[in-house]
Amino acid sequence: MRALRIAATGMAAQQLNVEVISNNIANMNTVGFKRQRAEFKDLLYQTLEKPGAQSSDSGTVVPTGVQLGSGVKAGSVYRITSQGAMTRTDNKLDVAINGRGFISVLMPSGETAYTRAGNLSVNGQGQLVTSDGYVIWSDPLEVIHPLCWSEDHLDGWNDGKEAPQAGRDRRQATSG
Repeated sequence: MRALRIAATGMAAQQLNVEVISNNIANMNTVGFKRQRAEFKDLLYQTLEKPGAQSSDSGTVVPTGVQLGSGVKAGSVYRITSQGAMTRTDNKLDVAINGRGFISVLMPSGETAYTRAGNLSVNGQGQLVTSDGYVIWSDPLEVIHPLCWSEDHLDGWNDGKEAPQAGRDRRQATSG
């Protein structure tokens, strides 16, 4: 029965691996998505014969011993944070992070979260938001390199009100 238990650990590990790969495929066109990779660890080994032990009545010696592994388990699933391809869009508010960095957003709970998805828009209150409606909590000029943002990109996005200036709070796109 030990062989079946060991085989079952392998099947469970491969199921996790397929699930991670499936998630990567499902999200391959999601803006800002970072693919993941599963890594595995072998489980403890049981020593059946110690090195140098006698293996038969005739005196044959097992020089390296005999160890039997007990299977495999998931070691980690980590996010691969390499730079993805940048795609030009027709949205004047879309931004891309070239290299390291994240855009901070305000969650409904009041906590700060981070994203690399730069498909932005303006909500009904004139706030710069993500595609999920989360308010941009940082100045995009501080996290986007090289600096490609200009006031031309902001024309017409807040009903003729003053466009935010560099260094001003961009969470609220109104004057004052």
